[in-house]
Amino acid sequence: MAPEPTSDPGPARRRRAPPALTRGWLRSCAEEHLRRFWPSVSQMRRVLHRRADRALAWHGGDRDAAAALVEQVLAELLAARLLDDARFARAWVDDLDRRGIPRRSMRQRLLSKGVDAALIDDALNARDQQVVEPELARACAYARRRRLGAARPEHRRPDDPALRRARRDKDVAALCRAGFSVGVALQVIDCPDLDALAARAGEET
Repeated sequence: MAPEPTSDPGPARRRRAPPALTRGWLRSCAEEHLRRFWPSVSQMRRVLHRRADRALAWHGGDRDAAAALVEQVLAELLAARLLDDARFARAWVDDLDRRGIPRRSMRQRLLSKGVDAALIDDALNARDQQVVEPELARACAYARRRRLGAARPEHRRPDDPALRRARRDKDVAALCRAGFSVGVALQVIDCPDLDALAARAGEET
């Protein structure tokens, strides 16, 4: 009995073999990635190891030699300042700060991207030294973005006092879940003029 024909996955599902693993090919992979993303050194290392593993799976080769090529390309990118974790950390801190992300959450996000803790702390401390009350300013930005407390449109504020108290408690809880302290959350939610509070907290030192 003749075997059943295997189904053809079709050209759209066939994977093209990668080139053989060389330093030049890995460098081109890195530059292609940099045109689309801004990675940390750790993230780029993971990208290059994935590319190297795929090439090894097709063509064979030594994994230690492949790892050495990855580190060589990373060293070239660092020397050319195409990768810079200190700059990466500062840019992320500035962006997250504007969005109202608390300091502790910013630190965790950057740690998850493989950035050295000392570089993260340097970026956070530099940002915090620019304003009077950095965490309060972030909480104000978060409340404004999420429309909590005084940032809630007037037509969405309940008239019933009991409903207002319940809404206030939920807003405080939302800020605490985001990572802000209870004290900071109460200041923001109980403030009748969020813009004035944000201006005071965000004043440059």
